Amino acid sequence: MGKESTCSGPVGQRRARRGGRIVRVGRRLSSPFTWFFQTLILVLGCLLLFQERGSAAAEVSRELRIRAALLQWIPFYVEWPPAAFPTKDGPLLIGILGPDPFRNALESLLDKKVDGHEVKVVRFDSLENLRDCHILYVNLPERKDVQRALEMVRGKPILTVSDQETFTDQGGMIGLLKYKNHIKPHINNAAARRAGLVIQSSLLTVSEITNP
Repeated sequence: MGKESTCSGPVGQRRARRGGRIVRVGRRLSSPFTWFFQTLILVLGCLLLFQERGSAAAEVSRELRIRAALLQWIPFYVEWPPAAFPTKDGPLLIGILGPDPFRNALESLLDKKVDGHEVKVVRFDSLENLRDCHILYVNLPERKDVQRALEMVRGKPILTVSDQETFTDQGGMIGLLKYKNHIKPHINNAAARRAGLVIQSSLLTVSEITNP
């Protein structure tokens, strides 16, 4: 028998690590955190609606800040396999592939650790420079380049995210799409599972689920 250790997840779920595997312990406390994410989307949606009454340039800026805020919270609702981190306290890397739409807005929000992992942003200006990370935000204009990026990370425990309409249809995992007055996550949960990632029900409940 291997040594068992317990830890608390970011949404109140107790887990034990045994023999390199994550073992869930106790009851999942999803309802309060589902409410939290629903409230977060609603509040951010209200900000977007308010901003739409202002200038067009300011609207774009506000919409990007809302996506950055959602991207900040998503890691708390995803479980990576232990092998995804070289060390137990190694950083959780959010990669931006292509032009960075957030500029410094994302870094300014990353003041919380995820299961003991400091969150850092890395930027890849081209597919040739793409390296492993934990979350990859794909911001490429050409559909063929998006498809190539997804093929490059296929089978790896990398959560792929974008704001492109067809992203989850192409095999991407989370699309942060504008829906009426707010940004709503669209999730290809099958693609996430194939990569060894577990998206918690708290996030799935408030998202549109798609499976190509």
